Amino acid sequence: CACLWNFRDVAMMLLKRGADPTLTDKHGSNALIYAAYCAEPEVVHALLKDGRVSVDQANYKGETALWEV
Repeated sequence: CACLWNFRDVAMMLLKRGADPTLTDKHGSNALIYAAYCAEPEVVHALLKDGRVSVDQANYKGETALWEV
């Protein structure tokens, strides 16, 4: 995830260009979980406004974006 490497602008550009925020990594974490983990409120807001990700989606450990806040 671009947020993990502190590339907030890249994350925002990818979302604006139609990147799928529901995709997960090998741990089951999606873009919203990483945006919350990296404390990127602008990206979290954009992901929630986009509407394709849910704060209830958990990774393989059972952690959600709310867990990271």
